[in-house]
Amino acid sequence: MKHLELFSKLNLFTKADLTSHFQSPMSLNSALFGYIKRGLVVRIKNGLYAAVNPAIGIPYAGQYEIATGAASDAYVAYHTALEYHGIANQVYNTFYFCSTARVRSFEYGLCSYNRICPPKVTEGIITTEIYAPVRVTCLERTIVDCINRLDLAGGLGEVIMAITACPYLNEDKLEKYLDEYGEKYLYQKAGFILWQTKQSELSKVFFDYCKARVGNRRSYMIENKGEDVMLNTEWNLIIPRSIYGVV
Repeated sequence: MKHLELFSKLNLFTKADLTSHFQSPMSLNSALFGYIKRGLVVRIKNGLYAAVNPAIGIPYAGQYEIATGAASDAYVAYHTALEYHGIANQVYNTFYFCSTARVRSFEYGLCSYNRICPPKVTEGIITTEIYAPVRVTCLERTIVDCINRLDLAGGLGEVIMAITACPYLNEDKLEKYLDEYGEKYLYQKAGFILWQTKQSELSKVFFDYCKARVGNRRSYMIENKGEDVMLNTEWNLIIPRSIYGVV
């Protein structure tokens, strides 16, 4: 049991994290197997392990920490980031993480951990340590990512309610992440949604910034699946009429 303190201190770990503490790979594997057999360590997925709290029989590591630990560069994103920031309207058992590593999505307990290929935006990832180290997209990056991929954010209504719940959004950061995407369609969607939810809090300068990058093309807010739609001429965006039942 001499390694239990080490495992508990690491909390969530790979074999690579343990190498320097053992004389050989064989001794490492033997010790790890022994602790797993005793129920003091669990295998989260291939190559990832967690120390178990013996008092309650579950890992010390929480779901966000597990998502972050899925790969060396993994970070929490999309709807999972909305939940982490406390602005999601719904709570899901699916946790999204971005990583360039070709790791497989996996399940542990009652939760699914889905790997998403990172978008071309590279900044806006923060590390928080409220309970344990978690890499997650910052609030503004989360909002822009979710507007870009409504399918990974719980849908249009969920994103609108999440943005409404945001206490504050930094305009410079919003512009920065919109520019990193650099897509006219995203300026349209973001401009319209933020106008509907935050027009009294964001400046006219910000909305003019978005409008200047929209272009003349008409676009659908979401894939048209037979919904009753209308054209919003200000943003040249075809939107579902039902949106006005949300904002």
